[in-house]
Amino acid sequence: MTKKLNCALNLKRNIVGVKFFADKNEYDSDVDLESKCKVSYCYMVNLASKGKLLKVKYENFNCLSSARALGLAIPEERHQNGEEYFSYGLYRSKEVAEEVQKSVLYATRRIYGIKIKPLDEFKENCDMVIAIADPYNVMRIVQGYVFSYGPFDKMFSVANQGLCSELTVRPYINREINASFLCSNSRFYCKWGDDEMGVAFPEELCRGIFSGVLETVNSSETDKRKKAIIDKLKKAEISQDIVLGKNYFLDTTGKVK
Repeated sequence: MTKKLNCALNLKRNIVGVKFFADKNEYDSDVDLESKCKVSYCYMVNLASKGKLLKVKYENFNCLSSARALGLAIPEERHQNGEEYFSYGLYRSKEVAEEVQKSVLYATRRIYGIKIKPLDEFKENCDMVIAIADPYNVMRIVQGYVFSYGPFDKMFSVANQGLCSELTVRPYINREINASFLCSNSRFYCKWGDDEMGVAFPEELCRGIFSGVLETVNSSETDKRKKAIIDKLKKAEISQDIVLGKNYFLDTTGKVK
């Protein structure tokens, strides 16, 4: 299904899967080797989007903000009441900072470790799926979600803790899709493109979202994009019924293709 989806989208990065390990025993019994790196969670996702596999625990995190959000460490009161983030100059007052932080979700259970790698390399189930892409391809993923599940009516972003909270913890807790504009820290260290943002959802929504993207190619894409999709499908030896000369906006507005 991922291979077919990659033909329908124009992604520069791998879609990433994230798996949580509840305890040390579960972590140690996993077949993959532990990583030696010490970086931020968003940088781990960045590496996985480029094809790397990472299996990490608390000691691998140099960004404690993400460790606290994901449940590898316990948040202190100054993080949850906004005092820490107010000190960074992110908010005009402590009251605003507190209001924002009350809306930011942190993991409700402790975990021991995480495995992050390209989604199509997971043989077992993972917990979360993350895509970093340009707004057009995020739109197509959202269209796939809406096709299968209905309105995406609870998008949440404060442009802070973009990967750890907004694209991992929030959709995991709510069991639904979320999109994020990422955050300044993540954009600086990961060097995400100015034209990139993120979208994420629990693994159980994959089939509906992926099939929804494919089912809406005919209604939502231009002929130019459809021809590129057809070429990729042929190279991958995948069959999909693509109809040229027809989409909903051409039909309704009469604009040029």
